[in-house]
Amino acid sequence: MRCKINVSGTLFEFDGKMLENFSQHTLTDLFPPGEFVGNQEEVFVGRSAETFAAILGYYQTGELHMPTTVCPQAFRQELEFWKVPAEDMQTCCSYRYYGFFDEFETHQDFKMASQNEDRKHQSLPVVSGNSKLRNLRGRVWNVIDNRTQTWASKVYLAIVFLMILLCILVTALSTEPSLQRKATKCERLEYLLAIEHKDATIAREYFNLTECSFGNVLDYWEDEDYEELDNEIQNPTRNITLPNLIRRMAVFDILEYFTTAFFTLDLIMRLLTCPNIAQYCTNILTWIDIISLAGFYIHLAITFSLKEHIYNDGWIKAVNYLQVFRILRLFRVVKNVRASRVLKYSLRQNVRDLGLLAIFLLIAVSVSSSLIYFMEPRERIDSIPSAAYWAVITLTTVGYGDVTPVTGAGRVLASILAICGVLLLSITLPMFVNNFLTLYQYTNLDEYIDNKRLASRKMKGAVTAVAVINFLEPKLSGDHDIKMNAFANSTIPGSTSEY
Repeated sequence: MRCKINVSGTLFEFDGKMLENFSQHTLTDLFPPGEFVGNQEEVFVGRSAETFAAILGYYQTGELHMPTTVCPQAFRQELEFWKVPAEDMQTCCSYRYYGFFDEFETHQDFKMASQNEDRKHQSLPVVSGNSKLRNLRGRVWNVIDNRTQTWASKVYLAIVFLMILLCILVTALSTEPSLQRKATKCERLEYLLAIEHKDATIAREYFNLTECSFGNVLDYWEDEDYEELDNEIQNPTRNITLPNLIRRMAVFDILEYFTTAFFTLDLIMRLLTCPNIAQYCTNILTWIDIISLAGFYIHLAITFSLKEHIYNDGWIKAVNYLQVFRILRLFRVVKNVRASRVLKYSLRQNVRDLGLLAIFLLIAVSVSSSLIYFMEPRERIDSIPSAAYWAVITLTTVGYGDVTPVTGAGRVLASILAICGVLLLSITLPMFVNNFLTLYQYTNLDEYIDNKRLASRKMKGAVTAVAVINFLEPKLSGDHDIKMNAFANSTIPGSTSEY
């Protein structure tokens, strides 16, 4: 039998016998077997003609192909309407079909995760009325946490960024030997008194340091001849050797106090204005801020009570250098940046891939370290842990050169390991990089589309306002009296007075 179907104005004619093996499909329901024998009635369906041509080709040839000009989402809807299983699609088209939905679902999951994060960390609402305290808290929180795109929040964000950089620079440059100085006379005497040295009294009399105000920063500048200070005190009974102490410049202390005061004030303001204190305290970045400040204050308290620790490079200095972790605060600064969110989501979604990379590295390190341990002499590699260190350095192609094989077999193994490391990293890392690049491209397009839609709405609003003004403006013609009459006779919406 010959069947005719009109799909949105395009006429298709086919042999009805080919539908005998597709009893559950929509096209079979439109042309039931035995009911259209000799009947040339035309059936009209308001669907896409282009996609129906592909579906009709599936009935005729047994191969389902997706047109290149059709969106996979629209093609899936057509397949659902005609009750054609997508699993019957040929491999040449199924890659594009399922690949589209894989990327689309990943993109939707990323958008949903971003929206949930925004909803979770939404800004504190600013309410009107008698709640002036809540109003102030909301405004301060939105500024210091960069929740609003106002000039105040942008300025504060820039200040925080500069303070973080200043803190890191102070911590780093204060360890530079060329930016350090020798201790002054008063500082040396302070150290001798702190450790209860038996020659402290002799040193005080020798240098005539009766007016030293210990702990005063100005002493650093008043003692101008400290660089020519002799380490030997000539005493009638015996020679006394003074300790050679090194201090950092006073400007670094002043800058450290300044940055610490700023971050302390920032933490206090956050705790006082945070809309959800429990949620804020469970954030790891909050504890990083607390640990960084605690390191400074602990160091300050210990050095204030035990003066000798000011001049010793021990664990006390390490506590103070906990401030270097303040660089992690930049994660709070860039948390609303598009690339930062994409990177965070990509890492979370590629945990299994990164775990697979770690397993491969573990296997390679374990095998190669055991082999090189038995290949090399003991004076070269004395243990398997040392061999594992060499394997990690070689596998990652870093190659410090502090541990090198000397035997022929060891050098062959080192060459193989270096090549395997290059291949392993070049093969596994693109799995993560491709996902990141795809999401980043989609987020760029989302921002571009949102900006276009916003500009379109503004344009429509401007056109509507002009149209309303033109509609309300009286049609004036003639001289001044006609204009006045037209204005007096016009009706203004919402007005009850008459002219």
